[in-house]
Amino acid sequence: MLWHNILDYVFIIAIILTLYRFIRKTEAVKMVLGIVLIYALSYIAGHLGFERTSFLLNLGTQTLAFGTLLIFSPELRMFLKKLGGFSGPKRPSKATLKVFEDALFELSKNKHGALIIMDENGDISAASENQTFLDAKVSSSLIGTIFHPNTPLHDGAVLIQKGRIHFAGCKLPLSARKRDNFGTLGTRHMVAIETAESFDTIVFVVSEETGAIRIATKSGLYFVASRQDFRQFFLEHYDSTLKKLK
Repeated sequence: MLWHNILDYVFIIAIILTLYRFIRKTEAVKMVLGIVLIYALSYIAGHLGFERTSFLLNLGTQTLAFGTLLIFSPELRMFLKKLGGFSGPKRPSKATLKVFEDALFELSKNKHGALIIMDENGDISAASENQTFLDAKVSSSLIGTIFHPNTPLHDGAVLIQKGRIHFAGCKLPLSARKRDNFGTLGTRHMVAIETAESFDTIVFVVSEETGAIRIATKSGLYFVASRQDFRQFFLEHYDSTLKKLK
């Protein structure tokens, strides 16, 4: 009986740690901690005999839990996919990578800022705003046109689905979470980092100030100094052999 209870607690702790590990880099963790705090207060109020207070706090816990499910439904879908064996971001085809390589280095040369995101499952498009539907073939010339400073879509992100430019001009949510290691980077890079972390995907970003090219994944932000660096990154399946941004 004792071992049964110990195993029961071990399983509960393992589940909590797994959930925390998944949401710790997202804004969801703040809401979850808030729900836990309100539930604890409800429990204490109930034991002290404050039945009405306990009822109201318990109702607030249920409402917040439901709201969290709605707000963070994309992250929840990613978590369920991982439980079902989803193994992370799908690597773009060689042809698509060649197009990206040409487009990124042309944008870099002209110092045109860009944000290109792999969105194979449509999770990111569901969380974005002000997007323009294109469903166009991926080409370096089209990518260059979209991110030209004089075009209306250049400030938003391009979402790639099934090897095609599905949406352009996408505005993605950005938390106010402070990141000490990336203090010199702008909004575009912060969106790239948070999107890669939240959706476990690949994001290409070009700085409009310096023309620097970086690739964001769930494991970090990587600086791409040359075309060889770009190819090596994918040849080694996201192995940390490039210079990771510090």
